[in-house]
Amino acid sequence: MSKKSTRAVLTALLPLAVFLGACNHSGPPQNTTPVTNNPAPPTTAAPQGPVAPVREGYIYLPSADGSGDGSELVAHKVTFDKPDDPARESLNALVAAKDTPLPAGSELRGVKIEDGLATVNFSAELKSNFHGSDTQEAQAVNSILKTLGQFPTISKVQILVDGSPVDSLGGHFEISDPLDVIRTTADAKQARVYHKAQPN
Repeated sequence: MSKKSTRAVLTALLPLAVFLGACNHSGPPQNTTPVTNNPAPPTTAAPQGPVAPVREGYIYLPSADGSGDGSELVAHKVTFDKPDDPARESLNALVAAKDTPLPAGSELRGVKIEDGLATVNFSAELKSNFHGSDTQEAQAVNSILKTLGQFPTISKVQILVDGSPVDSLGGHFEISDPLDVIRTTADAKQARVYHKAQPN
């Protein structure tokens, strides 16, 4: 074949080569990795650790300087030997305190807390050994109500003596029904008189 003939053939085939090349590139690209949107892994809340036990709290004792009207109760910090039962521990500390307003010989027999009601059972001495005035009776009752009032889960207190309700300790204040706790703050230490008993 002459050079002229060869050139003519190449010139004729050139458009075909261009067309085939364009068709070849119009298809999907080869050997490409598809991009996927991987969802972020779900986040989970950090596991809750065990509730830290209460290792210290307060009991409420008569003011050492005798200020006010004599019924004032002042907070005293105490530490607990058994921090898993702070209500019982605080009442045991109140009973054992040197200046406790509770009658001598009183013992705590049990504490049960259910639906905001703390049922506290004392020995017979809580009543039989009480021989004080109305102010001293207010101190005794209110020391229990203020000491338990530091716990948010307790809203009322039922005081029992040897497992049964009593009308009063010394005839001055009615305690047969559940009593509201006394909530306190750092600047509110004054105990209030609670439920004057009706004379027989």
